[in-house]
Amino acid sequence: MAPALVVLILLGLVPSALLASSPKTPRKGPYELRGRIVLPDGGSFRGTSPLVILEAVQFPLRRKVHAGWDGKFRVKKLPQSSYKMAILVPGRGEMKRTVDIGPTFADKKGRIEATFVFEPTALAEPMATVTATRLAVDSKAVKAYRKALKKLEKGESAEAIKELEKAVEIDSRYAEAWNRLGTIAYVSRDFPRAEYCFRQALKHAPESYPPMVNLGAALLSLNQPTKALAMNLRAVRMREKDPLAHSQLGSSYYHLGRHGAAVKHLKRAKQLAPRHHSGPQLILADIYWYRKQYAATAQELAEFLHYHPDWPDSDRLKGILRRARALAAKPAPAGGREREATAGETQP
Repeated sequence: MAPALVVLILLGLVPSALLASSPKTPRKGPYELRGRIVLPDGGSFRGTSPLVILEAVQFPLRRKVHAGWDGKFRVKKLPQSSYKMAILVPGRGEMKRTVDIGPTFADKKGRIEATFVFEPTALAEPMATVTATRLAVDSKAVKAYRKALKKLEKGESAEAIKELEKAVEIDSRYAEAWNRLGTIAYVSRDFPRAEYCFRQALKHAPESYPPMVNLGAALLSLNQPTKALAMNLRAVRMREKDPLAHSQLGSSYYHLGRHGAAVKHLKRAKQLAPRHHSGPQLILADIYWYRKQYAATAQELAEFLHYHPDWPDSDRLKGILRRARALAAKPAPAGGREREATAGETQP
């Protein structure tokens, strides 16, 4: 095992599932997100209704609401977690963000106010555009899938799984249902099951991006970095501007001891989405710690805590941050300096 894993092992973290908590982690709340979506020019969404989808990173939960023409929306009864947010505006595109819901951001009544400037990162897929595979799926399977989504919106993950399993039993070609089963297994930390489901999704939809990038995450969590590297390379080539793909590719290189390549892609992930739920700062901090670049370590840890102050293990992380700052403040040995590379490390 590479020495650079020391910080993440101490923290009990898994790259690409950095914000995942155990089932015993207490969830505070509920909270209410009071959001507003605005256009860069300050204009309104007259004539259309933005769709907001929230999915918890730490447990199976999905919420879907429509914003008004003024861009305002409310999502109630949200447990504490980091959430993947997608904002879709017909004819304008799609924007993705990570939103943290927790006590630091809430008022005394548990309300969180947030404004999102709509800057689409991708073209939203037209509602009428579906693949030939999707068209061929049995209508009863689609009905079960829709029921599953409604169960997830209520937080009834066990019931959602039953509906999804019914969907793939009716029609094993249903890639979306397989992928959804995989994501539930993944956030529940059943990584072997997640791998199986993502592979089934790719079997029936080989060029589908979601199960591709998701399989890369599952393989990382199963400590199969070589296989994960191949999958995450495919993901980056398919969507160069997806921070998740870069974060997972950086994680793959990290596990293989290729820290130079890891830093390149982790920095790219931060550039694309500095508050991304995959937590590229933590792996960067570990690499810098191994290189004895303690000031850089502290900077990454402080940045991560700035974006995710309610992270489940933040107290322990703050302790490592204090230690990194103390080591950075010590005078360097005469003629010495923080090293830039690690012996035996390959470069991109």
